[in-house]
Amino acid sequence: MPRPSNTDQRRAQIARGLVRLLPEKGYAGASIGAIAREAGLAPGLVHYHFADKRSILVAAAEALAGRLRERFDARVEAAKGDRARLFAWLDAHLEAGGDADVEAVAAWAAVGAEAQRHPDVREVYAGFLAEDRARLEGLLGPLLPAASVGPVAVAMIALVEGFFRVGTGAPGHVPPGTASAAARTLLAAAIGGS
Repeated sequence: MPRPSNTDQRRAQIARGLVRLLPEKGYAGASIGAIAREAGLAPGLVHYHFADKRSILVAAAEALAGRLRERFDARVEAAKGDRARLFAWLDAHLEAGGDADVEAVAAWAAVGAEAQRHPDVREVYAGFLAEDRARLEGLLGPLLPAASVGPVAVAMIALVEGFFRVGTGAPGHVPPGTASAAARTLLAAAIGGS
């Protein structure tokens, strides 16, 4: 009987290897050899499972987006009420709580930077942001006048993505734990109340 394929597991392992390298090396500094070492595989296996380094980045972006969806879903499931669900969205994005993953935030910031240069990465990045905006608009709908929902959603996504860029690109400018508190204050002001 033939062995079952482990292609999906290997691809995920390789994508995780790149995610671990992105914060320190960036996309340009993450060679196939370095990705292979980080994944605990031979470079030939990386080449077998991916056509090129950018296709690994696309897989890594998809995996990071999936991790954020899972964090959000778990937090929303536990939240009681419209405001609590809205703040669950914010906390899931700004890595508040015991399941915080600073490495994933830094990797997502690198994905955003590469989305400016590569259409296939941009497609994943923009697709996730569009999905996320729709989710956020659904959360804001019960709390704001209809005309304010879209602009507040765009502002919150830009705020979160900005925290990612500044926090990873200029460490120290966003001290640990301050992004979530600042964003909560702004969001509370936007929806009225504290």
